Amino acid sequence: EEEEQEEEKERTEEEGEQEEERKKKRREEEEENRGQKKSRGQKRRRAEERRGRVRARSRAAAAAAMDIRALFFTNLQLAGFDPSVYARKYNVAFSAHMFDRTNTKGMQVVLYFLFASLNRSQCKEAFRGCWPVQEVRHGREFIQRSVGSSNG
Repeated sequence: EEEEQEEEKERTEEEGEQEEERKKKRREEEEENRGQKKSRGQKRRRAEERRGRVRARSRAAAAAAMDIRALFFTNLQLAGFDPSVYARKYNVAFSAHMFDRTNTKGMQVVLYFLFASLNRSQCKEAFRGCWPVQEVRHGREFIQRSVGSSNG
């Protein structure tokens, strides 16, 4: 009987120890899960903050681009570019948003105006035979000469 009681006591102690280990593991797992939930929440908040900053930067970049367009167009006018005169002469609409889409003819007119503003006689000489642009080959030659004129 004593042996049976001792065995029972040992079994009870072992079961108690095992139960304590299980409880300890559960607590550790719960703490780990809480930490993961917290870190998930933190990650989510950080991602939302980043997206907010990106959106704000995108809005700021768009506003800056709008300002640059308006500034460029205003500076052209200050340099003596009269949009209404050139619009009638070359049949192109000139505005701050004229380069929102590809506008080859508008670009050619603006480039010629800028080169002529720097040195009219040199500009006429440099672009003789390709200005005003009337054919596709004239357009290609105008661009090639523009790049050559700006480099040297």
